Amino acid sequence: MRGRNFASAALTVAGGAVVGLAVMYHLLGWTVLVIESGGGCGGRYSPCPRGIGTAILLAFAFTVAGALLLQKAREATERLLRGHRFTAVVLAGAVLAVWPGWLGYQWLRGPHAELVWQAAADRPSSVRGVGNWGVDGAVVRGRTDGLTSYAVGDGAERWNLPAPARESVCRMSRGTADGTGLVGSGRHGKPCATVTAVDLETGRVLWTERAGKGDPHRNYDAAAGLAVAGGLAVVAETGAGTEAVTALSLEDGSRAWSRKAGRGCSVSGVHASDSRVLVVSSCFDGHDYATDQDDERTADAAALDPRTGKQQWRAVLPVESTLENLSLLSADPAVLLVDEEDERGTAAVLALDDSGRTTATIPLAGRTESLSALPEWTTGFPARPVLRAVVHDGLFATAVTAPGDDEPYGVAAYLLADGRRVWGTEFEEPVRSLAVRGDELALVTGHEYGDRSLLHILEGRTGIRRDEGVVLRGAKLEGGAEHLPAGKGMHVFVNSDGTGDHRPALALR
Repeated sequence: MRGRNFASAALTVAGGAVVGLAVMYHLLGWTVLVIESGGGCGGRYSPCPRGIGTAILLAFAFTVAGALLLQKAREATERLLRGHRFTAVVLAGAVLAVWPGWLGYQWLRGPHAELVWQAAADRPSSVRGVGNWGVDGAVVRGRTDGLTSYAVGDGAERWNLPAPARESVCRMSRGTADGTGLVGSGRHGKPCATVTAVDLETGRVLWTERAGKGDPHRNYDAAAGLAVAGGLAVVAETGAGTEAVTALSLEDGSRAWSRKAGRGCSVSGVHASDSRVLVVSSCFDGHDYATDQDDERTADAAALDPRTGKQQWRAVLPVESTLENLSLLSADPAVLLVDEEDERGTAAVLALDDSGRTTATIPLAGRTESLSALPEWTTGFPARPVLRAVVHDGLFATAVTAPGDDEPYGVAAYLLADGRRVWGTEFEEPVRSLAVRGDELALVTGHEYGDRSLLHILEGRTGIRRDEGVVLRGAKLEGGAEHLPAGKGMHVFVNSDGTGDHRPALALR
């Protein structure tokens, strides 16, 4: 008799537990569906929140199973448990199911990062982002009317530095050194010739210099004209009679050395490391009006000693027409993205060794895949045009697009030593950005106009996934958003157009 009573009571507890799970999964599932997807989801650009479909199906299954169990338990315990006693045992079962039910729900949802903070929308609505720097404990966002520094921990605005009167920010150095960054600005329709060194801890202007007086639209990459390294600011000066690379003291702006470009040549870009200043120059002999033909165009890369400006080596690049795109991806090792206007010309990533010899030529478009380092989006940062490719540990890693696809659903890595493809990893959604995090690669996937973004961590040397992807909950990222890993599990994202739903800066953990 006692055994039968115990079995009946256990059946009642089990029924209560299943009903509790049903209530819990209904509440969680439908609430998340409304909050994260506006009450509906499905399709390419609006995938359902991870695990929610399964959770809702389980909720209905638990509802049916719980009702059947409680009906059977009611019949079995009609004399033993009546009225309040039966209800109390059912509630006890429901309470017992809360913790394991919550663990199961978390497992269904998978890893995720929550929004920690987001900056207020940009105003006025006409401003756009130019570039960004990640520095200790802060992210500095450059926009057309100045610089703003946000604390990584809470998003508080640390300082704001307006651009000079009637001037707009039009270029930024790719990196920073000794807590200092370089900003270029210019008046409407005028060259981007004002160079300002900024203390990124305080927002204080250290010095301001003029650099050339040439065509304001010469740069392909708004970071290509400025570089910092080894206590120096390296500036590409442009304009009639002023084509040169000049090194200034990062501390006070005093001139350290200057090297003029050759006759008929212009400085297309500079990059710098502590051991090398990398300079790319383009040369044009002119136009033959008798035949209405352009004379020969050439380009070269040169490595200079950052202390003296003395040439370490020079390499002629395989270029015979105007450069449509040029990005200096790394100074040491020297890695360039070169894309000629001539459709049969050079369109490749070039790696050069310490003597200037080309060790790798990686075509931007091949039979099996195309490199998608450059964005196709209308949004993006002029001073950060290459957000889907990195140079890391002897490799060039980039987003790649397979034949037949219109977006990059994979990442591949190539050896700088010989250009061989050493690994490739595919994803379910397009790759938006790629960044280095220690010895790992951090990349974000998601459709440009979709509602979901995922963060993936890859082992840098092999491309092996470290996880299934972390859902970035509450993150509204535009197609050209830049990802700045900030350490301690914090990830900062910066949008170029921060005037609407896409906030200028936000952080998740």
